Amino acid sequence: MEEEIKIVEGKKIISESQIKMITQIAQIKLFCAIHKSVSISDSDNWRVMADSTAATKDVENWIRSEFLPKKYHQAFAKRKLGVQSGGEFECDAVSDDGKIVCFISTSPSKTADGKPDADVLGKIREKALWAVSLNEKPETIVFAFTDKSMVELIKQEKENGRFPKHIKTLLVKLPAK
Repeated sequence: MEEEIKIVEGKKIISESQIKMITQIAQIKLFCAIHKSVSISDSDNWRVMADSTAATKDVENWIRSEFLPKKYHQAFAKRKLGVQSGGEFECDAVSDDGKIVCFISTSPSKTADGKPDADVLGKIREKALWAVSLNEKPETIVFAFTDKSMVELIKQEKENGRFPKHIKTLLVKLPAK
């Protein structure tokens, strides 16, 4: 089902998925402005892209240093863990006791034009593959999403047998201040 974009009286009416994406970007920018981590500028595409990359890192750091410790009552850090193939894989957040491994995503499940974002889903599946191939199996594997559409997509993927059922998902609500 493709969403339609209409022009009414010279004004562009955008789709619901575009509104959701714009809202999420605004939330991330607000979060970063409050935490004084990046300047907010929409003047050039490259600047917005640079801002969003920095904003994503700041949101990931907040989830790792504030949200996860509050939820699980212990500290988390980015850490490389050994995998069965002999190498290492960098996990977004690993609990101090090593029993919880978390991967963080700030991406929506759809592109700006409302189509499913196959690249984002591919990256999530890739991280899930690495998670299940860790040498030392954590008690809990979690994906923390800032976008509700991703939680819903992964739920659907699990129901259709295309994502490991034992991997948990969390919806992280970003603070207003």
